[in-house]
Amino acid sequence: MIYLLHISDLHLVVNPLWNNMKNAILDSVREKLQSVPIGKKLLVVTGDFRNFSDHTYHQAESFLEELYRAMDIDPERDVFVVPGNHDVDWESALDSDRQDCIASVQLHLDRIPKRIEKLLSYYESYLAFVQESGVYPADGDPRLPVRVHVRNWRDQLNILHLNTTLTAEGGSKADQIVDTVTVTSDEIREKLRQSALPCIAIGHNSFFDLHETQRKILEGTFLRENISAYLCGDRHKKESDREQKKITLNDGVSPVCIPNIVSYRSSADEADTYSDFGMIWHVWDETTGRVRLAYQRWDIRNQGELQSDGEDTYSFRAPSETRDKTPVKKAEDNADAFWYRNDVLLEKSRMEMKASDIRNFLLGGRCKWNLAFADRIVHRNIVDELHQHALTGGVFVLTGPGGEGKSTILMQVCAQLVKDGRPVFYHREKEAPKLPENVPDGAVFILDNPADQYSFRKFLNCVMENEYTLILGARENEWKLLKEKLEISGRDIWEVPMQNLTPKEAWGFADCVYDNLRQSRERKEIKEMFLNNSYGFLYAAMLMAVKEKNSLEEIAKGIVSNLSRRSPGGLHVLAYVVFAEHCKVKFSYELYKQVCKEQGISLQEANWALSREVAKNGDRYQTRHDEISRLFYRELFSDSGLLADEEDRILTVLMEFYLTRYRLAYNRHRDYIWSAVMKLCRELYRTDLKTRQYLIDRILDEVKSPFPKEFKQLPFHINSEETLLVFYCRCFDREYFIHDFLWNWCHILLKNGASWTVDEAYSPAWIYREACVGHNVHHNVWQEWAQLEAQQSNAGDYGIENSARWIYREAYIRHKINSGMWHAWAQLEKEEGNIGDYECENSARWIYRKACICHSADSSVWHAWAQLEKEEGDIGDYECENSARWICHEA
Repeated sequence: MIYLLHISDLHLVVNPLWNNMKNAILDSVREKLQSVPIGKKLLVVTGDFRNFSDHTYHQAESFLEELYRAMDIDPERDVFVVPGNHDVDWESALDSDRQDCIASVQLHLDRIPKRIEKLLSYYESYLAFVQESGVYPADGDPRLPVRVHVRNWRDQLNILHLNTTLTAEGGSKADQIVDTVTVTSDEIREKLRQSALPCIAIGHNSFFDLHETQRKILEGTFLRENISAYLCGDRHKKESDREQKKITLNDGVSPVCIPNIVSYRSSADEADTYSDFGMIWHVWDETTGRVRLAYQRWDIRNQGELQSDGEDTYSFRAPSETRDKTPVKKAEDNADAFWYRNDVLLEKSRMEMKASDIRNFLLGGRCKWNLAFADRIVHRNIVDELHQHALTGGVFVLTGPGGEGKSTILMQVCAQLVKDGRPVFYHREKEAPKLPENVPDGAVFILDNPADQYSFRKFLNCVMENEYTLILGARENEWKLLKEKLEISGRDIWEVPMQNLTPKEAWGFADCVYDNLRQSRERKEIKEMFLNNSYGFLYAAMLMAVKEKNSLEEIAKGIVSNLSRRSPGGLHVLAYVVFAEHCKVKFSYELYKQVCKEQGISLQEANWALSREVAKNGDRYQTRHDEISRLFYRELFSDSGLLADEEDRILTVLMEFYLTRYRLAYNRHRDYIWSAVMKLCRELYRTDLKTRQYLIDRILDEVKSPFPKEFKQLPFHINSEETLLVFYCRCFDREYFIHDFLWNWCHILLKNGASWTVDEAYSPAWIYREACVGHNVHHNVWQEWAQLEAQQSNAGDYGIENSARWIYREAYIRHKINSGMWHAWAQLEKEEGNIGDYECENSARWIYRKACICHSADSSVWHAWAQLEKEEGDIGDYECENSARWICHEA
């Protein structure tokens, strides 16, 4: 048997009855699931966790954690949720923009795709709550509960998530809206069909509270994709209409019906007289597919129990039943979804031109397609150059600094090609694109900011194999890194660098600014700013022009000052981005989310606060330009900077983020992440000793053997001797005896005046003895120890422990030593005048013969042995054993 617990509409309020009710439901759950193994139980919550207050989210989170423990389930795998109307961010949802959006969609249902992102933007606090409560925790997971998607439960059940609260207003429940465009997409249909598993749908509103047109669409999907039941939240009234307890999917002689399972209200509200507190068990017999519904409700007369409130049944539909035989394209084959084609671009170009469009562009916003097509912004010479390349054919990449207008130029090239009647495919998304089917002759692919993913390399290979025309746009430094990471040959792609502004272009920008923004400057002054005082990138000149400042330094100082006053949380997020850029590490969307959570600021608020300063560039967040980033860094982290004392915490968060991903990564991804860790190590010297030790320990925790290929390079990224000493010491304490580390560590200690005594802990002599004798390390370390003892005039003899001679002999006894160590040992004896003879153990002659004859030393040792005999006058002949000639012949 499988047990599914369905609850909804918690509406948590401060009420004396709530603790009794909570305990009753937990006791009931424990009793029912006591002997049920994990993987046989799941929880579905169909909305309304709060009652107009984020405070109730904390109550809900606490209750859910207790419920997870009582059910013994994994929230990430066994819990499925959708939002309710109370889960909309009401503080922001009541604004006029949302009301206009709702009115537009209700009048014209075909506008849902264009308005969906706006409608989904009002669930920030709900999404934060869901992830904090352990459900959908994966960073960057697109299957958010507010979006239509399909999640699989332990390879036993596919669950279709429907957000029925897109246009919820808290009052009327009638004519609710669902994103039916996504519901009916090939991707959703394919996921519902995966593995031929049973399927159910979940939403907040009753099926019969949805718009009639949408009900018809959903009925068709439910019929074709074998949906067996629809689970929803409370209607706040007794469900007396029997016809609304089932959903009829077709009107044939043998109609297919599935249950519309309406939940109780699962919270104690004294004012509620029309709905009971309770829950519903779905007890599923896997062998027959039969599901028994067991309703339980609160008994006001006995406040310690939940009472049975009747039963019902339904059956899972067989996977083959009424299945549409039309083959569905796999999601990964639906490559057209990645691209804007001519028809889409033309539609976007016809959008009404507003004065605000060009003003926003000049203030740092993205170019819009209506501007690109209408030539309302400056047409630069490089647009014509790229247009000509597109007509000629080949693969090209437009490179230049951030903020120089590459995206705008690519959009203008698209517009020019569309006007020519050439087929265009334009892409600017996080995911690497795939080639669409049936590419027409003469097509041009234009890709802005390619993702540093191996799927992009695969796409690039396909383009070159098919000899298609492709124009890319990328920041110069990022393109260099991307080429190295993906091993892209420079011979395959023609690089087109951004050009400096010409006087004519500078006049064009000056006219644009002067005509569209209030200005105290004259046109000529603005033109000079664009031509000669732009810090090497266009955005700098725009900033100075629109903010009426004479330098970027003034602008950076003003931005930081305003941000600290307007949004302290936003300022801290900016600090993380700038610090990461200073370290030259990637600031991904997942990291951005984590930092916002760390600072207690929502993504929506952070995006609003930093809309001018930080842009999402493909799959990473960046400031507009390296120069601006440098100025922000100086304002924030100089000795007198606003956040000079917070570098420890910022570096810790960044390091923890990358170390966590290092643990989970593999192959090349692991090498890439390790590179970021090493770059962050350059800033360790800025932290206090406690933080430094903690971060070094965290690094060593994650890089346990086998070490990364570049682990030995880590000391070269550490900028201070003090930090190096901490690093080497922590490696030593963990028994990471790498001879390069020991050698460098001891030489730093000696340079700084450390005494050479084996009796003092962590002195150079003690370190080598502890490594060699205590842990019997590699013979190279023994050799280094012996050489250092000899340099300290402690050649000694073989009976004196820790002398150079004793060390060489110990290494010989304990190890199969290499040629270099044999030679070093023999050289020591030679320098000490102990040439000896071949029967005299430990003499130079005995050592050389032992190394060459008994241990197959390499040619350099044979040569040194022959040289010794030559110096001693024993040149001899080829038959005279141990003579110089005999040695050379034997070698």
